[in-house]
Amino acid sequence: MRVLIRADSSVSIGAGHVARCLTLARYLRLLGASISFICGRFPGDLVPMIRAQGFAVYELNFADVQAAPSCAGNAHEEQEKEDARQTLNALLREDTADWLIVDHYALSDRWETLLRPMCRNILVIDDLAQRGHDCDLLLNQNPLPDLPARYHGRVPPSCKLLAGSTFALLSQQFTDLRAVLVRDFGPVRRILVALGGADESGFTVTVLKTIEDTLAAALELNV
Repeated sequence: MRVLIRADSSVSIGAGHVARCLTLARYLRLLGASISFICGRFPGDLVPMIRAQGFAVYELNFADVQAAPSCAGNAHEEQEKEDARQTLNALLREDTADWLIVDHYALSDRWETLLRPMCRNILVIDDLAQRGHDCDLLLNQNPLPDLPARYHGRVPPSCKLLAGSTFALLSQQFTDLRAVLVRDFGPVRRILVALGGADESGFTVTVLKTIEDTLAAALELNV
C-alpha cells in the first residue's frame, strides 16, 4: 500500500499536524505501507525530523511565502491552486497512491479534487469543521458534542466519518505509560508547561511568570 501525507509545520504553524501524521505513518509502516510526506519548506519546519524517521519527503517551495496556504483556517482559492500545482509536479513521475492523507487547515475540497487523479482514496484529518472536503474518510478526534453533524453538507454522502477521542492519534508511548502509570492526587510537586510545538508569541514566559508569582517556589517546572 502506498500512502502520501500532505502536512506542514513552521514557527507559526506549529508541529501538531506533522506530529500526529508521523504517529499515523509509523503505525502504517508497521503494516507494510510505503509512506511519503509532501511538505512546504518554511522557517522552523520539521522536514529534517521526518526524514530522520525514515520517510521520504517531497518539498514544496514558495518563493513568496504569502502565496502558500497559511494553515490559519481560511482556504484561499489561488493559494490552493498553487499548492496543488506544485504537489502534482512533485508527484508527476509517481504511480497512483492508494491513500492521500491531508492534515492542513488551509486546504479544502478544491485542493483535494485537483489531487484526485493521483490517489484512489483521500483521508482528511480535521479539527475545525468549517469547510468542505472531497474525501472518502474524515477524522476529527476532538470530543465535540455536535460531531459528526457539523460535517453535514460539507463532505460527500459516501464519506465515512471517524469522530471523537476514540480515534485520537496517540503514539505507542502513551499506551505503554498508561499501563504502568500510578495516579497520585496528592500535593502538586511538578508542573508540565506545554504550549505546542511553537510559541511565536512567547506565551510560555507569561505562564511561567504567573506560576512563579502565585504558587510555591519549591515546585519543579518542566517546559
